[in-house]
Amino acid sequence: MNKEKLFKSISGIVTLFSFLFIVSFSILVPSTSRKFYYYEVDRYKIDQSTGIEKNEIINAYDDVMDFIWRGKEFKTGTLNHSEKGAEHFKDVRTLFRLNLAIFIISTVALITYILLYYLDIIKPYYRFGYSPLFYGAIIALFLSLFISVFALIDFFTLFYFFHLLFFPFNEDWVFDSIDDEIINILTIDYFKDCAIMFAIILLVLSFSFIIYSKIKKAKSIKKSEN
Repeated sequence: MNKEKLFKSISGIVTLFSFLFIVSFSILVPSTSRKFYYYEVDRYKIDQSTGIEKNEIINAYDDVMDFIWRGKEFKTGTLNHSEKGAEHFKDVRTLFRLNLAIFIISTVALITYILLYYLDIIKPYYRFGYSPLFYGAIIALFLSLFISVFALIDFFTLFYFFHLLFFPFNEDWVFDSIDDEIINILTIDYFKDCAIMFAIILLVLSFSFIIYSKIKKAKSIKKSEN
């Protein structure tokens, strides 16, 4: 394989990792932000709508987060939960930890690429004058726009298809509000706001990569003209 083909292959890999970095980071923020949920409890007055004390709601949510991120035993505070519900959160934990792994790997890959680039060890292939970071951001941008439009039109359908896609072999995610009271405090409005946060972060990161690439292209053109 000659150097040109090698650098083209590297650019394709960098495009993939830049896309994965943007998406995984955008998922990581809402999925780990406890304060965001606390804000949602007050915003939607979940304690009033459910008749559950606010401290009970927070304790139940914290127990679930501790299970997902700290490896503690599955609990939902003083709220009821079933074995079926616990199994679903095991699946959720697997997905979130997979996302964390993707974020770490993509971050390390991009940092390595940037270091090798500035040390002049690799020369990425610039398609139409744009770096591979640009194309990763463009793909992520289209994903964000798709999710945003879908969420605005019919978030419940988006939510339903999301679960069919990521939990295709069981229906553990279909909770009974009596057996699994946690579903009463994890409202559809909360999940919708998580999707909005995801889309906003993804948009900001995508545009940051795109603007950086455009500035770099403009400087390259100016340098070649001088």
